Amino acid sequence: MSVEGESVEAEVIAYFKFEGDQILNIHGQVRLISGDKQAVGKD
Repeated sequence: MSVEGESVEAEVIAYFKFEGDQILNIHGQVRLISGDKQAVGKD
């Protein structure tokens, strides 16, 4: 959901680097498929 309450659709690709059970690093990207990118909130 966007910050305006409108639906958005996105493709997320994420890569994780593990050492044992611990995540050491996360890297990824997001591709917006539909919706307004200006209305998507950032944390």
